[in-house]
Parts: sequence; C-alpha cells; structure tokens
Amino acid sequence: MACANERTGVSVVLTGGERHDGVGCELLWKALPSSPAPEAAVMDKAYDSNGIRQVLADQGVEAVIPARSNRTETIHHDQEKYKRRQQVERFFNKLKQFRRIATRYDKLARTVLAFVHIVSAWSMLQIIASTWPSQNTVQIVCADGAYGGNKLASTLKEANCPITVEVIGKPKDTKGIIVMSRRWVVERTFGWLRRCQRLFRDFERSVASALAWLLLALSRVLMRRLGRMQVTVTN
Repeated sequence: MACANERTGVSVVLTGGERHDGVGCELLWKALPSSPAPEAAVMDKAYDSNGIRQVLADQGVEAVIPARSNRTETIHHDQEKYKRRQQVERFFNKLKQFRRIATRYDKLARTVLAFVHIVSAWSMLQIIASTWPSQNTVQIVCADGAYGGNKLASTLKEANCPITVEVIGKPKDTKGIIVMSRRWVVERTFGWLRRCQRLFRDFERSVASALAWLLLALSRVLMRRLGRMQVTVTN
C-alpha cells in the first residue's frame, strides 16, 4: 500500500501471503495516480533492490530506502525523510480498527480490496470533515410543492437554523414535463444513487441498513468528484 500520510491511502495492491513485498512494488507503483507526481518514496529494507531503485531513478523520484546489511556497497538515505515511514504503519493501524479487515473474514481478494477502499474513503472523508467550515454554509433549500406548507419552515425556525426554504412548483396552466430551476439537481442525485443495484432494487429490510448503503453510495459520488480535482490534503 502507498500512502500520502497516515490518513490518506493512494493505491493498494494485494499479493499472496507467501510472496515477498518487493514483488508487488512494481504493480503498486503502476497503480499510483499520474498527478501529483511523488518527489520521494519512503520504504523499508524489504524494498532495497537494484531494480526498485532503478525504477525510481528513471522517474526522478528520490529513493529513501535504508540499505540491507548484506550489501557490498554503502548507499546512504535521508534519515529525516525516513522518519515519515511510521505514517504508513499508522494507516495500517487505522485499517485494522475495522474487525472485518483485521481478522480477514473475506476469502476473495476483490472483497478484501472493496472493504479496504471503503475504509480508505472513510478516512479521507474524515479529513475533509475536520477541515470543513464549522458554520452552516447552506443558506437556501429548494423543494417541490410537497414542502409548501408551514411545517418545514416552522421546524427550521424552532431549531434556529438560518435556512430559507424556496418552494419551486410547476407554473400554472402547463402540461407535460418541465425542468424547473434547481430541482433537477435532486433528480440527478437520485439518478446517481440508482446506479447502485442494491439501492435500486430495495434489497434491505431495515432502515439502518438502507441508510448505511445510501451514505456509502453518496461517499462514492463525492470521492469520484474529488478524484477529478486537484486536492491537496495535509495532516
């Protein structure tokens, strides 16, 4: 697994338990996003090989890898940068806080990868939530005619929520389907959610389970949108 810091996983590759760590390094390196390009790669002694060092050198990436004791030549590394390797171990610790990953319940590699991606996305969203403005940024809520009564407005007022409800209804004396201002945003979101078969078919029997998969689908939409942006994440 490659990490940008202790809460941001960048790429992950699964290999057999009997395989050496260095075998999957090339696959892991190919799975890295093209932008932003890494400046240095911090790895432990298991990745100390001429082949790995050559791959990093060809791409202009500094190899921060301590040399093994059986090397005939001495290769120095930046010890200050190497201190950041503990961030990868911390990221693994956060993954193993989820019992399904720590105890390896799943037998299929694709299932294990799926839950690793879910936990990685959850960790990423925690960073975004911690840096999000604490004040309420929603000012206007657009709703259809079903919310045209005073109940919603009075509820927001009692909760001291400074949100204005704007009811958007179909103009009078009109027939057929009409695209109304800002209402299409909600319908488009429902379209995104219905791409997930588990939500579209109503498989769940409990409200809690349905809500969990709904939040997971919304997180997927958010992560894909962030993936198309140039986002800088810091600790």
